[in-house]
Amino acid sequence: MRLNVEEMSITVEGWRNLKEPQLQEITYRVRIVTDAPEKKILRVKELAEKYGTVFNTVGKEKIKGEVEIIRRGSS
Repeated sequence: MRLNVEEMSITVEGWRNLKEPQLQEITYRVRIVTDAPEKKILRVKELAEKYGTVFNTVGKEKIKGEVEIIRRGSS
C-alpha cells in the first residue's frame, strides 16, 4: 500500500512500572501531511495495530494513539 506523504512527525511517550521492569502504557501521536484518502491512512494504522511488532510485544491494551491528518495547503 503506497501513500503520498509530504511530511510526517511522530511523538511517543511511555510510562514504566517502577517495581517491575515493564511498560505500563505507551501513547503516540502521528501527524501526517498528505493528500491520501483518510480511509487509506486509517487502514495503515489498523494494520500496524494488528501486525506491528511493538503492538504484539508490549500488548495492544497498553498502547493508545491517534493520527492527525493535515491536507496539503492547510496549516
